[in-house]
Amino acid sequence: MTTTKTKKRNVKIDFQKDYAEEIKNANCVKVIDFRHGAPIVHIPQGTTLSGKFTASIDYTIHCTKLLSDGDQNTKLAKSNKSDTEYRSFGLSLAPHKISGYNTCKNATTCADTCLDLTGLRSVYERIHIGKIARTIAFFKHRRWFLNRLETELENKCKHGVKTGYIPCFRLNMFSDLPWEQFIDMEYYYRYQCSRGYFYDYTKRLERSGLQERNYWITASRSETNNAGILDCLSRGINCAVVFGSTRGKQHVTLPGIWNGFTVIDGDKTDLRFLDPRGRKHGRVVGLTLKAASTREYYNAIESGFAIDIHADDHRRN
Repeated sequence: MTTTKTKKRNVKIDFQKDYAEEIKNANCVKVIDFRHGAPIVHIPQGTTLSGKFTASIDYTIHCTKLLSDGDQNTKLAKSNKSDTEYRSFGLSLAPHKISGYNTCKNATTCADTCLDLTGLRSVYERIHIGKIARTIAFFKHRRWFLNRLETELENKCKHGVKTGYIPCFRLNMFSDLPWEQFIDMEYYYRYQCSRGYFYDYTKRLERSGLQERNYWITASRSETNNAGILDCLSRGINCAVVFGSTRGKQHVTLPGIWNGFTVIDGDKTDLRFLDPRGRKHGRVVGLTLKAASTREYYNAIESGFAIDIHADDHRRN
């Protein structure tokens, strides 16, 4: 039995009893009902949840909350602990085509080393359930999803004004969607003078840079867009580059220069909009390669997705 909150009370929902017929006949992920203003998503046993997990049982999720506090994510938690006035919140959707919908149209071999496969996400299958439910809700019930997202953004902004922090939002935790086309970013900068800020990474290089007054998007390098990344850097756009080593991850030290551009440490904080940048020379946001297994680590280097810091061609650069 699941308990969900409404504005006035807690409501107990017995999914197995209330939706027994729908669950019995379900053979794919689908929204089976709306209750208390939110969709109920059913994920049947055997559904692919990630590159490692398939659903071991039937899951039925009441999708009532979209944004998560940054403390629930390792990278965002570093930002919250850094000595800044910002507090991070994230929206986690299922990456690439896991949900049946493509949320990362320019994904390459990064899909095999996605951060969605690391940390606790490589240990517990339940972590992936909410991401898939939210993704289904986004694609099948877009109007509800955007209305709910706007409400939560406003609430975070109001709470920030009340308690003294500036809210910042990363809406593409594991996805690469053009959020500037769906919501008015600047509204949350003006809303109750909260100065809310948005930031993301993207492999869709045409989106990189300052999209709105308060929406900074860092370009992300892969094995297929190296020339485009160098072009972005020459135009003053910061770009994320992943570095690894064939000698092992314990031997990785970020270089000071890559292809003539200054490298800054992107692992210290996730607040990319605070990174220094120039008009004609962008900065390389250096990230150390993370992978769920040793095989995936070396595959990422061999494919060219990550730069081998000990390779001869890298040292010449």
